Amino acid sequence: MRGFRVQVEKETVQIIEGITGPRHGSNSGSPVIYLKHPAGNGHFETVSRNIISLCGYSADEFSQNPRLWYDVLDPADIENVTATHSHLCRTGQSTNCTFTMLHKNGTRVLIRDESEPVFDDKGQVVAITGKLTQIRALPQTPDISGLLDEKIKDIIFYLRLEPEFGFEYISRSCFELTGYTAAQFYNDPQLLIELTHPDEILDAVTLREKFIFGKENATIRWLHKDGAEIWVEISTRPVEHCDSIVAVEGIIRNVTAAKNAELKLRENERRLSTLLGNLPGMAYRCKNDSQWTMEFASSGSAELTGYTPEDFLQNKTASYDAIIHEDDKQKVRDAIEKALLSKTVFRITYRINCHNGQLKWVWEQGHGVYTPQGDVEAIEGFIADITHRKTAEADLKKSEEKYRTLVESSTEMIVTVNEHGTMLFANRRAAELFGISSDKLVGMKIQDFMTADDADDCIHDISLVVKSNRCLLKEKRKVLNGKETWLRVSMVPVKISADGTLGVMSIASDITLQKKTQEQLRESEEKFRNIVETSDDIVFQLSRSGTIKYVSPRITALYGWEPAELVDKPILNTTPPTEITRVSGAIRTLLKNNLLKNFEITQSDKFGHLIPMEINATPMHRNGKIVGIQGIMRNITERKHNEIELRRTNEVLKEHDRMKNEFVSTVSHELRTPLCIFKNILSNTMAQLYGPVAPKLRKNLAIANETIDRLARIINDFLDVSKIEAGKMLLNICDVDLQKLVSEVVEAFTPLAQSKDIHIAATMQNSPIIFEADRDKLVQILTNLFSNAVKFTPAGGNINILLSEYDQQITIAVSDTGIGIDEKDLANLFNRYVQVTKQITAPVPGTGLGLAIVKELVEMHQGKVWAQSSLGNGTTFTLLLPRKQA
Repeated sequence: MRGFRVQVEKETVQIIEGITGPRHGSNSGSPVIYLKHPAGNGHFETVSRNIISLCGYSADEFSQNPRLWYDVLDPADIENVTATHSHLCRTGQSTNCTFTMLHKNGTRVLIRDESEPVFDDKGQVVAITGKLTQIRALPQTPDISGLLDEKIKDIIFYLRLEPEFGFEYISRSCFELTGYTAAQFYNDPQLLIELTHPDEILDAVTLREKFIFGKENATIRWLHKDGAEIWVEISTRPVEHCDSIVAVEGIIRNVTAAKNAELKLRENERRLSTLLGNLPGMAYRCKNDSQWTMEFASSGSAELTGYTPEDFLQNKTASYDAIIHEDDKQKVRDAIEKALLSKTVFRITYRINCHNGQLKWVWEQGHGVYTPQGDVEAIEGFIADITHRKTAEADLKKSEEKYRTLVESSTEMIVTVNEHGTMLFANRRAAELFGISSDKLVGMKIQDFMTADDADDCIHDISLVVKSNRCLLKEKRKVLNGKETWLRVSMVPVKISADGTLGVMSIASDITLQKKTQEQLRESEEKFRNIVETSDDIVFQLSRSGTIKYVSPRITALYGWEPAELVDKPILNTTPPTEITRVSGAIRTLLKNNLLKNFEITQSDKFGHLIPMEINATPMHRNGKIVGIQGIMRNITERKHNEIELRRTNEVLKEHDRMKNEFVSTVSHELRTPLCIFKNILSNTMAQLYGPVAPKLRKNLAIANETIDRLARIINDFLDVSKIEAGKMLLNICDVDLQKLVSEVVEAFTPLAQSKDIHIAATMQNSPIIFEADRDKLVQILTNLFSNAVKFTPAGGNINILLSEYDQQITIAVSDTGIGIDEKDLANLFNRYVQVTKQITAPVPGTGLGLAIVKELVEMHQGKVWAQSSLGNGTTFTLLLPRKQA
């Protein structure tokens, strides 16, 4: 390869010399012939001597300074020339281009470059040969080096990658940008990496991958030699040879100002985003269409509406128009269209339906964005949530209405006056007191409704409140509408105009009744004091600890103590040792909020005598708490003596009653024996066992038989009463079929009832009723009731018995259509020896014990019996017998 290159150079020299003449001559009109190696940095391998006529630099200077080629090229054309030669190397085709060359004397020359490839025996491009022809001189310009130093601030470089990494060329502007000279970059190409900011990860590998092979411009941070941060943009183009990249050329541009502006813009955008995000609402930009299609929505939309900005943009999920309350849509559109036509700001309040279904009130302010032609381009504005404000306004309105209602319905007179007494407001109660409607009172002077003295006093109080700006509370007796009235007047200073002028709100309560009540209470307290101090009972009050706080003067007469000797002393000091435990327990009981009734105790008087006392006491409360005990003590010495005497008398009476019961029992048994004999004789006689009986005699014998039966019943009643009183009446409990029992009693009384033309009927439920009871006693109860019914029911009457069961209760009711009973006599109906019918009819034989026995027998079955009746309307006796619970 080296031999081939020497051969090419010799041939080229011969060509150049044949064209341009002797080696040391020059021909300014002839083209400049050159030879360049494709893998080099673009400088000449060989160039004809007439190069000096184009740029003012000799061929020797180009040989000594390979980088001179880039210095004489117009920086704007470097990329064009480099690209043309690179294209030739890649394709092997001849190329041509036009560029500007900078002459040493400062002139600018327009040059045409025609180049062709030089191939080796393998067809590879091994060199570029060409000729440079001056087209024309361009207008005079300042010195090119000064121009470059002054105007060209970008760094232009050619970086060799093979065979050794290093700069072939770097422009002098590198010093201004980095603080390092071109020579420093030539000597130490690693400066390109060392300049990189520590936060930027950059080494030889990433530099190669990012900048050399990069398709796009790269922006990174550098540190100037003096430590200042700078941002640079690196634009590169690879230089290829034989399908491999052997170098890279490019421009490094200072973009610090642009980058800082970009960073500032980003920061401003961040701050704006943060501000909009923190605002309680949504900033927006939308189209002026039927859907208000959003082009921008701040993050506050999510909190305001439940929809994210992305949901609104281009109506992706929802349009803003869709969430406006249906009743408010036309109002919103009219307000915005009006503002857009007049090019003014619009402010509207309306409702929206949020994503979660919540209804919110919002306030919106916005304006139109117009094109230069005046057409509406968009609408920008801000929407804030005012739901809380609306709620507060509604609450305030309700509060005002409530306040107005309270004022108007107040039982107190409320008026507002200025400092001269002119009424500015008067409520309903004031109108009632003054006798004039509220609207007519406004404008009138309050003192016109008072006596002269009261009016002067009122104006003085109003003036005092206004001047001192303090409240005033007084109780006054005034004459209103000729009627003496007590008023409690509260005067409060209030603002009555926007300039802060003070007036007075007067709230007057009619306390006439209260004053009368206080007087009555005073009189009542006086009466109570007189009663307490003259009462035979002792009134006392104790603290929670049992200390005497008050005792009435009656204590002196009963105990010999003066009240002052006992006050603030423990009650246990006057309590005998044997009673201390009981008294202490009573105090504890009262402090548990229990009452103490008829508590008997023995107390010591001043002289050591024991006196029986009865105490009734209750806890004293204050603010819901027990603060002490109050009660009365009564001397029961006389009552105790009477109780002893009563017990002695009672024992005597009990003994007499016992003797009476024994006598009744004895007499009854003695009478029953002869009655039984008489009964048998009469029965046998009437049965003609002793021979025929004449009709007249039979009639007399029947009367005698009935008399014996009546006497037997009376004796039995007396015996039953005696047993009941002595507690000897016993029940023989067994299962009783009540339907059968009732039927038997009805059947037994039917002949007697029919003889008196009385109809008997029984009403019973279908299902059997089996009841645990004493069957004989139930028969005795029903017999007594039926006997009375037949006895007191006139001919043609009715008797009915009802038997039923409901909710474990047996009901038996015996009703008749007899003469009835006076309602005032019902209370004594079941008492012994009472016959209420004697008062309204002829006397009916009987002892008055039947119903008393019925009541006792029913109650022995844990039942109840009662009567319902009125004169002339018959009587109903009802028995209620409960089943025994398991």
